[in-house]
Formats: sequence, C-alpha cells, structure tokens
Amino acid sequence: MDRPDKEIAALRQRAQGLPRQHREAWAREQLAQVDCGDLRRDQRLCSLLGAMIRQPGQSLPQQCESSAPLKATYRLLQGAHVQPHSIVQSAAQATTERLRRHHCPGVVLAVQDTTTTNFTTHEAMEGRGPIGNSDKFRGFHVHTTLLLGEHEGVHGLQGCEIYARDGEAQKARKPGERNRQSSQQKESHRWVRSVQDSAQLCEELPQVEAVINIADREADMYELLVEAQRLHEQHQGRFHLLVRAQHDRQLQQDASESSDPVVRLWEHLESQPAQVCWQISMPAPKGIHGTQKRQVEALWIPVSLEVPAHQRKYKGHEQPVRVNIIMVREPRPPEGQPALEWVLLTTWPISDVIELQRVVGWYARRWQIEVMHRVLKSGCKVESRRMQQARSAQVMIVLDLLVAVRLMSLVSAARQEPEGPAGKWLSELEQEVLRAHFESVKTGTAGRPLSLGQAMRWIGQLAGHRGAPSSPPPGAEALWRGLTRLHDMTEGWRMAQASKNVGKS
Repeated sequence: MDRPDKEIAALRQRAQGLPRQHREAWAREQLAQVDCGDLRRDQRLCSLLGAMIRQPGQSLPQQCESSAPLKATYRLLQGAHVQPHSIVQSAAQATTERLRRHHCPGVVLAVQDTTTTNFTTHEAMEGRGPIGNSDKFRGFHVHTTLLLGEHEGVHGLQGCEIYARDGEAQKARKPGERNRQSSQQKESHRWVRSVQDSAQLCEELPQVEAVINIADREADMYELLVEAQRLHEQHQGRFHLLVRAQHDRQLQQDASESSDPVVRLWEHLESQPAQVCWQISMPAPKGIHGTQKRQVEALWIPVSLEVPAHQRKYKGHEQPVRVNIIMVREPRPPEGQPALEWVLLTTWPISDVIELQRVVGWYARRWQIEVMHRVLKSGCKVESRRMQQARSAQVMIVLDLLVAVRLMSLVSAARQEPEGPAGKWLSELEQEVLRAHFESVKTGTAGRPLSLGQAMRWIGQLAGHRGAPSSPPPGAEALWRGLTRLHDMTEGWRMAQASKNVGKS
C-alpha cells in the first residue's frame, strides 16, 4: 500500500474512531448471548449491527460499504445459525443486566404493542401471512415489549415475537370455535406472555419499586386480567397491569342486588362526577413537531368485573376480577381534534389524586412504543429489506428494532444529560464536521468540548429541525435523518482531507 492509501486508511479509521468502539461495544452487549456456532459468525453479526446503527435506514450494501463484508453478511443471513428469538433473548438479558448494574430505583414500565411489517410487494419472500382483513396485504406481525423509565428514559427491549398469520386456518375456523379454545391456543396469548415475562423482572430487579405492564385496548381480555391478578399476588404487590378498556363489561353485583338490572361499566362511569382536573402532555397532531398540553378531568373507582358469559360457559371460570377503574375525559378538546377518553383498568392501588395522576402519566408514556415502531418502519426502513427467507427477514426486523431502540435511547440521553460529552456517540471527525457547519461566535461553543445536547440539536437541524433554544429537542425521526446526512457529510469531509494529503511526504 503506498503512502496516500495509508493516509486515506488512517483517516477512515479516524472517522470511525471512538464511537466505532462504542458502537461495537453496544453491539457485543446486545448480542452477548447469541451463539452462531462459530466465532467468525458471531463477530460478523456484531459488525453488522454496528454498521446498522451508524447508518440507520440505509440498505445492506450501503451499511456494509464494500463487497467482502456484504457477501459475508448475506451468507450469515442465509444460514440457519442466526435465529431472531435468540437475538431477542440476548438483547432482553442485556437490558436487564444494565438496569441491575445501574441500580435503577422507582418504577419500570413494560409497554407492549403489536405492529405489522408490510412485505406485500416482496413476492419472492416465503413465509409471509395476511396482515389485514384480506389476503391482499402480506407480511409479519411484530409484537414488542419496551422497557421505559417512569418519567424519562428508554431502557431497552424486553421482548419481541414475530409471526405470520395462517390465513387458511382462520378461514376454516367454525363460528364460536374461538370461544372454546384455550388461551394458549390463541394468537392473543402474546399479551399474556408479555405480562409473564415482565413479572419475572420483579425477581431479577429487586431494587425497583414495581414493574408495570402497559397495553392498549386489544389486550383487554379476561384471561390477561386473571393472570395479572395472580402475578400481582405472587410477587407481593410489586407487579401490576395497566390496560385500556375496550369492552363494556358487566359489573359484579352483590347477592342482595341480584334482582336489579345489569350494570355495565360505561354506564356506571358516566354517572360519576370528575374528581380532579389537570394538564397532561400528549404527542402533537400529525404534521406538528413535539408535544401538546391537553386539559383533562378524571375519576377513579374500585370495581369487580363479572366473568364473561363464554368464559363461564365453555371454560368453567368463576373468578371475578377486582381492579381499579380510571376514566380520563377531555371536556373541551382542541379545535379539529377528537376528545380524549380513556377507561383504564389497573391493579395499582389508588388512594388519592396523586396516585391517580401518576397512573395516568404512565399510560401517557405508552405512545413511546408507537414512536419506536414508526422509527422501525420509516427510519430504519425495515420494509425495504429484500430477503427471500422468512427467517432472514425476521432477523433483520429484530436488528432494525434494536437500532430503533438505540436511536430512542440517544434522544432520551440528550434530554436527560444535555451537558454530557458528545464523544460518547460521535467520532472526532463527525464532531469536527458539525462544528465546521454550525459553529460561530454566536453559538458560544468554540474552544469547549461539544456537549451531547448541542450535538443533537445540530444533527436535528441537518434534518430540518429549527434548533432554536426555545424549540423542543429533536425527536428520533429527526435524528435518524440527520445522522444519515451527517454520515454523508463526514465521508465527503474525509475524502477532501485525504485528497489534500495525497503526494505529501
């Protein structure tokens, strides 16, 4: 190799510098428990994840940057040595270990939700299933559980199930057959498995106050409520469920009230007066950046929910469910927006307004998992991955999911520790490019180490974020676009620097 080539290689190494070590360390942490059957495969998988976090949303050829690692990556994905569930288990254990190591106190929120990945146009991909009400759209369902802090912070991935529906089996199912099936036979049992996995954190993280599993309306199932009540008792009140109600359930009546008309949940709540009014933070309407304040009122009551008729008839269940009900409603919604109305079921004890507001705040945090799914599909562009095998596609879904969580962690870190060093996330050359592009006398950053908060604002500005001190910090979507542009700018800067040194002694 002649001298100019050596200088170019040295500049490339500098460009990848310190953050490359951080990226690879993070990738090794996430994949520490994955065994691909060969050390070289393990190293290739770590290198792939590190490359993906450096260039989120790019294709594999762009992320691998040259033909040799690209060919090695395709060989790895085509073999049967890498399984998506083993990556998920390893990442979940890494998240738990990090929480244990940092002795995080307080409450851990385990938010679960399902999204779909659309691979309809990828006709060569085998193993897809219907993702809508017909066979027109095909792909996979992705059910994830994300661990969050009570107020801020994205801890990491706790679980992920990827599956394809069997459309023919669903069509062949007889009317009423689903009501006779056991919970374990149903697709909806994924909600129960997430609750069970979350409850295990109570033993693995003895320092936390409680673990709260949060789910939206699809998880409003009698089996889930019964299992959550059992786990709540098993873990001495350190595990709780918070789910948004979908069904207008029947309330249990005392024996003395057996002749009275049946009382339904919604009817009972609407007759109750509000107990508190306050403002909550919610995502801004589509097309508007940041959050908005919504004025809401709420009430809470303890109730016993009657056993659903089909559960009693077909499965012999007789156990009513005792929960606290919270109703959150918005008397005067913003113009052009629907009014908020949440009916929440929870095992968390509510004795006063402070506890009520705390629980509602937890549910408001649930939208973070929707942000994660949006980053997965729009930012990481997982639906653009061209794979022929379902297993390979699912491996890439999990890896892109880890990248999405990492980007959200970066947003969280910038908001929690804005004065932290940017060098933990960016190379020296990337910081140099940002300074050259944005720094001036007015910024007041000259001669000082670049802070993480300032770096994130500049990266957001590359994606069109205002960047003004009065504007909210950039979100995960702005960061993935800004990081992609920063990577291209850094490569151009590196090549320009290398060309200046060509021919110099």
